[in-house]
Amino acid sequence: PAMLSPWKFASFMRQVNGWGFVRVTSGNDANSYYSELFLRGKRSLVRFMERKPAIRNMLGPEPNFAEYKTLPPNPEVDLKALIPLSPLP
Repeated sequence: PAMLSPWKFASFMRQVNGWGFVRVTSGNDANSYYSELFLRGKRSLVRFMERKPAIRNMLGPEPNFAEYKTLPPNPEVDLKALIPLSPLP
């Protein structure tokens, strides 16, 4: 769509993917989208379409880092004691 700004197009694509449409990658209909529940002449199927939940809702609540115990600092590393790596060919 030439009239959509990049931000509106990205939002449109999120909507299309969220409703379960799949991209056709080959054949005469390449670069189009379809859904088995969104077919011409089959209006009764649309009621079975469900929007996928956002991933952020599936991850659970955000952690409260204030509740975590403070870890001790890492021990000092003697860089001179490390084995030098040989250069790559």
